[in-house]
Amino acid sequence: MRDFRQGEEVGRNKGQQANRPGRSRWPEPASIRKAVGVHRIKMGEKGEISFSPTPDTEIAFPRAAFGLPIIFHFQNEKTDKKSDPGDTQLTPVIDGKDKERMASPLILRPYRTVDGWCPAALKLPEENLLRMDLKLENSGKGRNSNLPKITTAGKWWPQDNSSKASKAAMIHPMKDRGNDALSAFLKYFEENSTGSAVQSAVVVEKTEQTWEKAQVKFNRSNGALTVEKDGKSATAIKPASDVILNDLSPNAQQKIKTGQFFRATATIKGSELLKLEEAK
Repeated sequence: MRDFRQGEEVGRNKGQQANRPGRSRWPEPASIRKAVGVHRIKMGEKGEISFSPTPDTEIAFPRAAFGLPIIFHFQNEKTDKKSDPGDTQLTPVIDGKDKERMASPLILRPYRTVDGWCPAALKLPEENLLRMDLKLENSGKGRNSNLPKITTAGKWWPQDNSSKASKAAMIHPMKDRGNDALSAFLKYFEENSTGSAVQSAVVVEKTEQTWEKAQVKFNRSNGALTVEKDGKSATAIKPASDVILNDLSPNAQQKIKTGQFFRATATIKGSELLKLEEAK
């Protein structure tokens, strides 16, 4: 995991000095520089070296899938003309509420065979992961003036497979390995494990279900719709949530958007909300 996230020639470039790591090959550093609005300008032997994100840089935080919070620390030097952002951290926002942590859906463990110990990787179901928002905020001694900032679900990593594939293809550790960080890591794990290592994933069979009299909730911060029934929940995010709302009567839409108590018949698949029907 460490090599995949930060290893030389995998997660980052080889450093020019033995004790100085090279630049990251992940998009988070450029995303933070763009979000904060500052970047480092290093004074090199041949002049200035700018760490400015490119004009077409899009905010992306794929490594949030490994668990939160993530703390980011940029290396600056006294001779720099301009400095990178101060310390920041990425935390989850679920149903509009700030959370301190999100457990990783990956479990890494050794297991014993007749030939000795081998590594194993288990990926738990993560359907709800991409439905959370992310908050970028100051951490420790970080004093970035224009934080915190929220990146909504679907913005920090795409929802549709085509956009996922396009973005993953531009990130070196993920390229040709998977359309999200978890899948890419499992492929990397398979490529680099020794002995009879096992790669496992929990597969949940998804069939459509109908929940009668499910309570409907609306998240004003990101436009997500959530239904709850018997301790279970399912969610639809934009643009799917907009389509579901528009199929309801104006009166129902008003009640849901203003937070009034509202029940409906919900069609769900796994943890995904597909449709709402008003009681007749």
